[in-house]
Amino acid sequence: MIVRLILLFAPALLLSGTAWPDVGARLSVDVAPAIVQVRPLAQGRKLIRLPTLEFRFTIQATCALDTEVQSVSISIADTRKTISGDDILSAFDQPVVFSVPARQVSPVAVDGFCPQADDRERQAELLVRDAVTAHLSLRCTGENGADITYSSRALDVILQCPDRRDDQGEPASELAR
Repeated sequence: MIVRLILLFAPALLLSGTAWPDVGARLSVDVAPAIVQVRPLAQGRKLIRLPTLEFRFTIQATCALDTEVQSVSISIADTRKTISGDDILSAFDQPVVFSVPARQVSPVAVDGFCPQADDRERQAELLVRDAVTAHLSLRCTGENGADITYSSRALDVILQCPDRRDDQGEPASELAR
């Protein structure tokens, strides 16, 4: 029985050839959630218009053998940023800051977060998952032409409700306003 199995698998092993490791381009990013301060909401209100969102991208990109990175592009809503030339090396060493204007971000629906009513047990932070989506592309060039690798990433937003003491303010600062 064992001899038959060996005779059956031996030709398959000989015909399969050598397995090559995946040497294609790779693009990965790590993005911390954007943090947004929220004013207390009126009772029953559930939509929050977000201000300009600021994300910090940590980019890791490698190209296939015999090619090099030409550019990395980031796109969120109608905002785009392309990193190329001398800036590409610093983009891999330090976070890339990317801002999305408020007018390009949809309102987010929340229920019972940061009410105006005096609620001592109110939640201080709320994580909104997948608030916006980032589309990225890595362009690699070499002797045989260009190759583009695409990636998408859902980005989170953290809503912060100010501490009740922050809402009250100091009397002197209220008069100065």
